[in-house]
Amino acid sequence: MDAGNNGLIVFAFGAPSGIRSNQILSENAAKIAAANHWPVYTQADIVIDKSLFDVTYTAELPGEPPPTLRIARGAAEWALARELDYVFILAAAPHQSRCYRDFCHALCEIRGKSMPVIWHLMTFGSFKRVPEEEWFCHDSLQSRTRSRAAWERREWILMHMPMFIYKRVAN
Repeated sequence: MDAGNNGLIVFAFGAPSGIRSNQILSENAAKIAAANHWPVYTQADIVIDKSLFDVTYTAELPGEPPPTLRIARGAAEWALARELDYVFILAAAPHQSRCYRDFCHALCEIRGKSMPVIWHLMTFGSFKRVPEEEWFCHDSLQSRTRSRAAWERREWILMHMPMFIYKRVAN
């Protein structure tokens, strides 16, 4: 695919920026953005050199990473303001499904339910080959991202609750 008017949305996995999962995401985001000349929308725990790339960081308070839905809403507004043709989502393998779902939901909230999502959304399949211990970091400040068991307990609930409840939890 040519560079076109595309963008990259990167979701962190755990905190802080120095844990292995976020280093993997940061390194790959920089490679993808550089190779395709894409702007990037992300959060503070993804470190990308703003002097080298067009990076927009979501608003957040120090030590309080925003929920996935809030990041997705900011990313959807960012993509619409830039009139992007395609948006690519980069997320840790365990987090990909919810990032995709939340971004699609955010687009529907902003654009109206009668309008279809026209962007091609993809997660980078190579992340499925990253060893599990690289995603789940014992030194993460977020206990839910320290082990697969902790993540799956919480993720199952978030992915199965009705959206009107999830939206209240995510705010």
